[in-house]
Amino acid sequence: MNTKVYIRPAKIEVDIHKKMIDRWHKDSFWYDGPVADVKLGTRKVTIVAMGEIDMYRNDGSGESYQDDKARRYAKRHKLTDKTLNKKFEFDNSNWFELTEVDKDYNHIFTLNAVGTYYDEAIEMAINYLTE
Repeated sequence: MNTKVYIRPAKIEVDIHKKMIDRWHKDSFWYDGPVADVKLGTRKVTIVAMGEIDMYRNDGSGESYQDDKARRYAKRHKLTDKTLNKKFEFDNSNWFELTEVDKDYNHIFTLNAVGTYYDEAIEMAINYLTE
């Protein structure tokens, strides 16, 4: 179920596909695929969690996890953005990619800015559409 949020005075519509888990889980690590669309008039920016996760313990044990297994491990062990980065290092990375699309989601322009955190990515999309 999507959640719509309207931001005034610019009449920006934010259509949330995946809600932010909480303030301790903002990193793109926790998300996969489409997260939100930000709309202003006929213009739309879609925000998608992208990339690969390859994390390994920084204690020298050689223990490593990839993609969804990494997310499941982190959730099972109740890790947060802060504790995750203390216990693990990452070979590959993930991010929120922002792309302007038309009404049928055809690519128009990929923004050079990428977000690391959920709320940061939404703010970047709003700034892009209002500049």
